Amino acid sequence: MEKEEMSNVYTGKRTFEFCEWLTEVTFSGNFQSIKSNAFMCCTGLEKVVIPEGVKWISSDAFSGCVNLKEVILPSTLVSILDGAFVKCTSLTSITFPSGLESLGKRAFWGCSSLVEINLPEATHVVEMDTFQECESLEKINVDPQNKRYSSYNGILLENGNVIHCPRKIQLTEVEFPETVKNIYWFDGGSNIQSITVPEGITSLSRLFKYCDNLKEIKLPSTLETLCCEFNSPKLTSIYIPASVKRMDERTFRNCENLANIEIDAANPYYRKEKGLLIAKECELTYNRRYENVVVGYEHNQTDVVIPEGVTAIAPFVFSDNKKIRSVTIQNGVIAIDRTAFANCENLESVTIADSVKEIGSEVFENCRNLTTLFLGAGVESLGSGIFYGCDNLRNITISDQNEHFAVEDGMLMSKDKKTLILAFPKDEIVVPSNIEKISSKAFCLCKKENIRIIFPEDSLFVSSAIEGCENCTFVVSDVTKAISLPNNTKNLTFELYHTGLPKTFSRDYTFKGVKKVVFPNTIKNLGTGAFRDCADLKELVLPDCLEYIESYAFKGCTSLPDLVLPDSMKIIGKAAFSDLKNLELPNLCTVEDGQLELNEPFLFEGTKGQLRTSTSIIDVVVRGVDTEEGHQRYEALKFWLGQVKPALIQAGINSCYWNAADSTFVVKINKKSKVIFEPEGGSKAEDATGVVNTLLNNLDSPKSKKIREEMKQYGVCCKLV
Repeated sequence: MEKEEMSNVYTGKRTFEFCEWLTEVTFSGNFQSIKSNAFMCCTGLEKVVIPEGVKWISSDAFSGCVNLKEVILPSTLVSILDGAFVKCTSLTSITFPSGLESLGKRAFWGCSSLVEINLPEATHVVEMDTFQECESLEKINVDPQNKRYSSYNGILLENGNVIHCPRKIQLTEVEFPETVKNIYWFDGGSNIQSITVPEGITSLSRLFKYCDNLKEIKLPSTLETLCCEFNSPKLTSIYIPASVKRMDERTFRNCENLANIEIDAANPYYRKEKGLLIAKECELTYNRRYENVVVGYEHNQTDVVIPEGVTAIAPFVFSDNKKIRSVTIQNGVIAIDRTAFANCENLESVTIADSVKEIGSEVFENCRNLTTLFLGAGVESLGSGIFYGCDNLRNITISDQNEHFAVEDGMLMSKDKKTLILAFPKDEIVVPSNIEKISSKAFCLCKKENIRIIFPEDSLFVSSAIEGCENCTFVVSDVTKAISLPNNTKNLTFELYHTGLPKTFSRDYTFKGVKKVVFPNTIKNLGTGAFRDCADLKELVLPDCLEYIESYAFKGCTSLPDLVLPDSMKIIGKAAFSDLKNLELPNLCTVEDGQLELNEPFLFEGTKGQLRTSTSIIDVVVRGVDTEEGHQRYEALKFWLGQVKPALIQAGINSCYWNAADSTFVVKINKKSKVIFEPEGGSKAEDATGVVNTLLNNLDSPKSKKIREEMKQYGVCCKLV
């Protein structure tokens, strides 16, 4: 449908949500509002004409209408509520009526084609994020008669406070007048090269993130807090006035060419030493306070030396720097906070003095060229993931006087040899039997082909330990406790070995990310969801003695080409093979011409959906004591497995069972209703048809009639008994 005209239609909540066929809407009739989500994600909608009389456009009314190019608003419109036009990415312009009073939060968020906005005199509510992420917006104009809002060269001000700077504003220089009291939101300005902040401003927070061409910023003598996120590679110098009391450690993180930080000599809170910005006092992670903390630096350094007198390095300070090649931390430093040197991809060597006690989490994460690391005698604590992504690190040297850590047999571990912290890659890694704890990401450096990692008997396998690990074989005991692999592991193989203990139950495993698993010939039972959602699993060898496969064991194994079940199989649980493409059955089960024959009537329990997506299996036959019973179960399971249209399942079926007393197969719908399958007037299987008794609320209802017609196509008739 190309155009829809709506006369006297109540535009209720979600009325036309996801109607992709709508391209144009013209309303008529009398109504005052367009309700929430009314046209949400109508991706074909291109034009909307909203009639006179409408006062409100409710939240998310047109959100996600990505092809909406034109919106005509009525003169009666008073308010556009939160998110009304979110992600209308094709909308290039919109004209507000003179009586528009308010624009809600994120009302035009992500409207990436909007170029210019004109606010009328009556508007008295505009949220700071109303036009956020409007990537093409160049200016916001305001009617001169508006008492609350004004525009300064296209920048939106509220009562003298800056609340929005358009992302693509055409200004190259911004010098705010003295009347500006605060700068609350300044997320735009990719063309701006120079900013002058007026006197009187005391705080700058979370600003200038998108000013990626900024070369110069002049700060006022009244400024006390500088917690911005400068993100400009063209910013080469900055002057910090004496008044500044607080700076965020991420303020200059991405200013890769900042070569000069000048601090007013009268500033009692900060000083510069050897190109480092040092705070007199700073609060680090977990509310710990230190004196003389490195919070910034001049980015032209390749060899960083942390001088004596410094006690701590703040988080994030050196992260993402591509110039640093070496770091020397001298005596006096006590703590290195989290991610301090993360993503320094050219960092090659680090020397840490004896005074350092604590190294926070992910401090050297993704320092891919780090090859040399010396830990001093005082190091007591190493944070999680500290060496994750250090792909070329092959050894760590530790002071002989260190009482907490040691390197032995290619593994960094605690001095008492009970905690494995990091394993360096080699062809075979044997985890010592005395290890009681394995740290997070302990095997993250093991990415080489054919590395075998062997665990001791009855060890606890910690899933987070192998995060980031690739192409390895893990050899674990068949009594290993639950294994759960993180999503970012790739091409892993698991082999289970027999411990000699009376363990025959492999329980509740979830091998997400695993590529291959080999079980020993001791496992008799695979637990619930043993291989559920193992989308990368391509090879699996089951033991010959396997008897039980519990529910959902192989659900979601979309890459497993086939599965061979041993002759020892007895019970297969609910939805055990859902999503499996091919299944090779044992001798008691055979497949001929796409027809599955089960020689044991109770082989499958709770069969709902079990083989529905097994595309190689077309039909199901259950062999019973006699032909009639076998035919009954055949008909029942055809419905239950979804080979016939699952009309009954839509009625809420939740279980089925065989009633031996009267030779019927019963499917329970709810507490009061049942579907009974039984033979009808014949002793031969080929003459018998299943009779379905479906106690729906009204057997003559259109829905019921449709169900009966569908069943007749398959030789099944319905009757009420």
